[in-house]
Amino acid sequence: MASRYRSEVRGARKLRRTLERIEPALTSELKEEFLEAARDVQKATVPLIPVDQGHLKEAFSSPRAVGRTGRGFKTVFGLRTKRLKRIAAHAHLVNDGTKGYDGIAPNPKRNKKGLKKRKPYHLKVPPMRAVKFLDRGLDSSRNGIRRRLDRATDRALKFAVGTRGFV
Repeated sequence: MASRYRSEVRGARKLRRTLERIEPALTSELKEEFLEAARDVQKATVPLIPVDQGHLKEAFSSPRAVGRTGRGFKTVFGLRTKRLKRIAAHAHLVNDGTKGYDGIAPNPKRNKKGLKKRKPYHLKVPPMRAVKFLDRGLDSSRNGIRRRLDRATDRALKFAVGTRGFV
């Protein structure tokens, strides 16, 4: 016995096409926005570095400090290359601080013949307070990044849906 009730879905093809257009539109729009967001974090972080001159500020303000890793959306700001890591190897000490040291350190120097070690010397290194310039730079630019990504998402969805909508 055949049923008297029928159901019909209208606009399913157009909806499917619209949904298929959303991913490439979002991908192309958001990749550039993530890169610009990392540059915003860089602009906010570099002035917070406590030393005006030197290798630390130079390394973090380098164009190579911002970039993508892989084919996805992952965008990185920091010491990305071997050269930047070598230049600013002490960045974690400035950002996180040190506890200091008080004790006797061995003297690595030898006499002229290279046979005897010299006497150890007393070493006193004062603690260094943490500056947390990376965290403060990210926190200060977080709202701007959210607004930037919201606008990019809206643009991509408007492009994918079109002016008439999908129904």
